Amino acid sequence: MKILNLKHFLSFRQERTLNNLNELVERQKELMPHQVAVASGCTVDEAMGILMLLTVDKMAEAYLLIYHILDDTDPPVPILARRLTDGFPEIPFVCDNCEREITDTNELRYDFLFKIGSTLRFTYLSE
Repeated sequence: MKILNLKHFLSFRQERTLNNLNELVERQKELMPHQVAVASGCTVDEAMGILMLLTVDKMAEAYLLIYHILDDTDPPVPILARRLTDGFPEIPFVCDNCEREITDTNELRYDFLFKIGSTLRFTYLSE
């Protein structure tokens, strides 16, 4: 089990917020920033910071989810999931969901997904 100190994330000074985050990572190994924020009570910025910290420390792998705004699938389904390090896709390409050609990045929406690779426990220890 890997332990990560969240001393730089002020929301996690509250025991309830920290416990909520630990419960979430016990249940789910794929997380999105908004899920972490809602489940724990932290801000989306703090959630993204924690997830990126996990990525930098090789405890998670970051993915860019790419959605086509002209695809009317409900709920929206990403047309591509790429490792964050691979960057954005080359334009033009064809949307696998609606089969339309995407010629402009304005036709795309993005989100992030983080795959947790090991058992984690978060703590808040001020020094």
